[in-house]
Amino acid sequence: MLLLTVAMDLIRRQGFAGTSVNDLCAAAGAKKRAFFHHLVSKEALGVAMVRHRTEITGAMFAAHDYDSQPIRWTGSLPI
Repeated sequence: MLLLTVAMDLIRRQGFAGTSVNDLCAAAGAKKRAFFHHLVSKEALGVAMVRHRTEITGAMFAAHDYDSQPIRWTGSLPI
């Protein structure tokens, strides 16, 4: 989970393409061999990040009581 947390922070700052496996390993204090023991590629890490984020936001949205606290439209969406 440490690698996932570090990756989310680092990739948010540098972008996915701008972050190498070496960058991720250095930031997490992990060896490259350990990275590839758990993941087949950096892209697999990206998929894991999306799944993790979906779980977090899905739980957050599921916990909201939309009946007692309706969402109010406050303006237009930026395009």
